[in-house]
Parts: sequence; C-alpha cells; structure tokens
Amino acid sequence: MLTINSYSTNRTSMPLLPNKSPARRVNFSGQPLELLYKDYLKLSAKCRPVQAFLSLCGDTKTMDALLSDILLDKVRGQAFVSNLVEDPRRLTEYTDILCEKVGSGSANFMTFLPNSPYRAAYSRFIDEKFSSANSVEELLALRPDWKGEKLLEKHRQLKGDAPFELGALPVEISRDNMFHIVDYLRPFMEVGYKPRKNIAPLNTGGKNYEFEIFTEGKTDKNVFGVKTEIGKSYIIKMAEEQRRSLDNPYALGTLAKIDTYLTRNLSRNSAPLVYYNHDRNFMVYEFVNRTPVRGDTNDLNVIMEHLPDFKKLGLKYNDNVGFNNVFLLDENSGEALKKSVDFQSGTAAKEWVSVDNDHVEYSSRLQPQIFEYHSSLPNAMGMF
Repeated sequence: MLTINSYSTNRTSMPLLPNKSPARRVNFSGQPLELLYKDYLKLSAKCRPVQAFLSLCGDTKTMDALLSDILLDKVRGQAFVSNLVEDPRRLTEYTDILCEKVGSGSANFMTFLPNSPYRAAYSRFIDEKFSSANSVEELLALRPDWKGEKLLEKHRQLKGDAPFELGALPVEISRDNMFHIVDYLRPFMEVGYKPRKNIAPLNTGGKNYEFEIFTEGKTDKNVFGVKTEIGKSYIIKMAEEQRRSLDNPYALGTLAKIDTYLTRNLSRNSAPLVYYNHDRNFMVYEFVNRTPVRGDTNDLNVIMEHLPDFKKLGLKYNDNVGFNNVFLLDENSGEALKKSVDFQSGTAAKEWVSVDNDHVEYSSRLQPQIFEYHSSLPNAMGMF
C-alpha cells in the first residue's frame, strides 16, 4: 500500500513556456493541418505532449483543430491529458495558456459539454486510471471528489475483504495498541456539546500513552491528542462506527478523501493525514502546533488569502472555519509539514494550517466530473 505519510508524489516538474523546452518553437501559420499534426508527432517524440503542443504556433482556429485531433486519438489523447493533470497545482496555469493558444471559445475547454473533445479524452483517461491504479491513494492524489462507492469498489479489486484503510499507522504505535487506544477513548466521545474531560493515561502493550481532549465543534466528530512515551504526538479523530461514510457531510470518510488529496500533494496549508480506518471510523493526523492566527477566520476572502495552496489545488472554502480550525504555519508547526511544498515561503508569508477541511468544494476546468466516478463534495459541511 502506498502510504500517505511517505510524501512521495513521483511527479516531475515541467516547464510551461515553449522557449524553455528542448523543442524549438516552430511557426506553422498557414500550413495544412495534416502537416502540423505530423510535426507535433515529431516533437512529442522528443519532449512531453503538452510542451510539444505549446512549441507550435498557428492561428487559434488551426491550433484548436490540432488539439482536437490529438485528443480524439485514444492513445495520444490519453497521453496529453495524463501529462496535463500529473501536477494538480499547474492546472489553472495550463488552462490559461491553452485557452490563449486555441481560443477561449473552444469546445475543448467547455468541459461541461458532452461533445467536448477534451472531456472525451479525460473520460477515457479516468477509465484507464481507475482500472490501472495500484491503490486508492493513487486515485485520491489526482482529485478528492471520487464517489465513495467507486473507492470501495477499487479497494475490493485490490484487497478483497480486507479493511478499507488509507495510509499507514504511525511506526511508534503498533496496530494492536492503536485499536486498544481507540476503544479506550470511545466512552469519552460526545455528540454535539463536548465538555472538557480529564482522560487518565493508558498502558497497553508495554507502552504508556497520555491523552488530551479537544472540545471544539458540535458534530459527532471527537478529537483527541495522544502522546507517546518517546514524546511524539498525534491527533485522533473519531466518530461512531455506524455513522461511517465516504460521501456524507461531516463524515470522517469524506474528510479522509479531502485530506488524502492534500497530504499526497504535500500541501503546507493542511495538517498531514497519517491513517484512516473506514470500518472503525477513525483517523490519525500529525500533530500541528496550535499557534493562534491573526485575521478574521469568519471571512472567506481572508481564509483563502492565508491558504493559497488550497486555491492552487482546486479547493475553495464555502464556509467560515472558526479560530480553532486554523493555526499559524511556522517553523514549530511540525516536522512533517517541513517537507511540504514551498514550506519556507509559506512561513515567510505567515500562511495558515487548516486542521479540519470539511468546509471545501473542489473544481478544476481540466478535471471535469465524470459522473460514473465523481460527485461534488457536500456543500453542507460548514461550521456551526
């Protein structure tokens, strides 16, 4: 299983501008489309498909026709889409550049239309991706809005009747000990108002664990801090097993989809998810130091200003998050976050870390919903 806390995306950086490519910029204005297509094939043998296309010049009508021909070819179209979406942070940038290249009115970028050549190519790409993926996490690294039923279907294909899990348990806590900890904490759970409680330490499997309860929020989610005897801390989020879901508002499974996407893409603006267990309905996060932020956490514009990596990854807050759900990104935030993308620039800009991400919606023009596989994240996932 690919683990969430491995922080390996296996993606290569791709230059956007043609003059930074090993391919020469070539002007084929006035050339027949057939010749332009042949030269695209020559260029794509030397560099990546998107860069090959951007290295060609022509009027928008001809370039749009060329792009359509590429996308309608099953093999080349899938290669082109795969190249585009392998780095989710660049999709908005690619959208702007390609729209300028082929015209903003191109059917290719009206991806909501069933006859869009791009949509057809993307649909074939998703079919193949779902079939060939070696883990559920591989799908969630691409986008967070997969239907729960499709993720469970993929899991059964790969793992049979094994429990549905994402990531891997912390090395400091054995599987038996983690399950014992979760069972130990269940009597402390509340729905709605969560009074402060003292939780006695636990010794299990020859290890000592200390606990703290976090009382924010009024849903059925319960949040506990656990500290190991070597001083490493984690956050455990739990809910009743019978309320498990990969699609419902506030459900831990829905949150796990979003946070797997953010963690696999090394987002500096989100608490890293370590592990999710669907059957037992709990999840484990890296502990993030809770340094208070300065700014109005009830203002959506202020929130998004301080979480720029969410925007790059196609996520947008649809409700206020409350002061207990965001904290300052700084050098003390946690070791895992130091491995995130552009961590140093984020700390310099005094960005925030979100520790509860079920207040977001996802959209990307180059990642249209394919209705067999995807559905909108719940819009009812706001703060009480």
